[in-house]
Amino acid sequence: MTTSFVNSGNLITGATIAVSPHTVGEVVTERTELFLESGKIESVSGVSITVNKPTKYGGNPVFGSADWTWDRDINYCSALKVGSTFKIWYAAVADDFSATDDVYLCYATSEDGITWSKPNLGLVTYDGDTNNNIVLDKPCFIPGLVYNPDGEASELYVMAVGGEVTDVNKIYTSADGTTWSAGQTLTKADGTNGHLMELLLLDNGTWRAYYHHIVGGRNVGYHQSINTDVTAAFRDNGGGLVGLDYVSANDQEYGFGVQLHYGNYLGFGGNFNESTDQIHLDLHYSRDGVSWEEVSDQWVPLGAGGTWDDEMLLQGKSLVHHNNDWYYFYTGFGADHATTPPREARVGLAIIGYERIGSIGTSGNLVTDPIRPAADLHVNTDASGGSLKVELLNANDDSVVDGFSQDDFDTISSDTYDTTCQWGGLGVPMGKEIKIKFILDTTTLYSYWVRA
Repeated sequence: MTTSFVNSGNLITGATIAVSPHTVGEVVTERTELFLESGKIESVSGVSITVNKPTKYGGNPVFGSADWTWDRDINYCSALKVGSTFKIWYAAVADDFSATDDVYLCYATSEDGITWSKPNLGLVTYDGDTNNNIVLDKPCFIPGLVYNPDGEASELYVMAVGGEVTDVNKIYTSADGTTWSAGQTLTKADGTNGHLMELLLLDNGTWRAYYHHIVGGRNVGYHQSINTDVTAAFRDNGGGLVGLDYVSANDQEYGFGVQLHYGNYLGFGGNFNESTDQIHLDLHYSRDGVSWEEVSDQWVPLGAGGTWDDEMLLQGKSLVHHNNDWYYFYTGFGADHATTPPREARVGLAIIGYERIGSIGTSGNLVTDPIRPAADLHVNTDASGGSLKVELLNANDDSVVDGFSQDDFDTISSDTYDTTCQWGGLGVPMGKEIKIKFILDTTTLYSYWVRA
């Protein structure tokens, strides 16, 4: 039986099921699996695969105030952690909003992701004063940020900024994340409107900029750089990414944050429904950043009626690694889309365990497709109520690799975010084509990786 994800998050429950086989001849040497889809699983027995949802921080909202002026109405945000410092860039509507020119791009920092400070940057004049945290006074609706420590000194921070005005759809670069230089404008090949909303640095060093594709609705397209130079030309690859064709009035994409995590593309989409004027926040998954699947509807749910985020959620860029958690920052509204700005909008925080966004459990086994390890095998698991064993199989005939049976394995019986798998003190054999068999007894396995 071939399986696929459903919005409940429950893929396989207590049955022996064979899933889609791997591509013939495809044997990878590195892998990080988050269990958000079944593409790299050969078979399972007796376990469930679940897409896990984060928990909203009890002290929400963490950022924003009705007393603020140039940034009273906070829209899309993009948060990163550089060193030990959280940094957030956010589009903000002034309290005297009258036109798109009243939307600013602002900047704030935090040491813990909870308490935030707005520095006085002195860069942009608002109401006759530069004593503010505004970094750009363009109508910047959707900032997509990348920190690239290997970039040129003047390009450590790179940003795609999108807005209602065509010449706002630009690539910006900065040495410090506050003083920005405008680069090229990315224009859609068909001449139609397309707000930039995300920028991504790919594993091969090239760049991809995602945009709203507004033709008969709102879906998603992307520009792709022709080389590793973010200031060089981009080509328009068109709209309508597979699995992201939002074309009906009650199914439109309002923002799409994208994160690339060790070969896993995570997409955070704001889904707009014209009939309710609400926007909710869904989770999407992709192996290549082009073909997507929604794996969790309302991954961060709207708040209860009458709360600060009960009408709209606008996506943040990505998950931020902090200690043993992933922090996810989003914007919540207590007013619907039809409400004239400025609306009361604040930044909220949702938290999920690091690399615990998907999982399998609780008693049974899972066999992966073939892999030729180039590094040790690590697991992220909660086996505190049972045990996790791992067995290695020869890829050609599924026989157990000598010395690497489940009986040889150094059993894991703890809650751990990172344990190296060993068999009598030996690590996984390098360069040998194998399958990995996980044997779970009242255990949750969140992720595993074999990467340098």
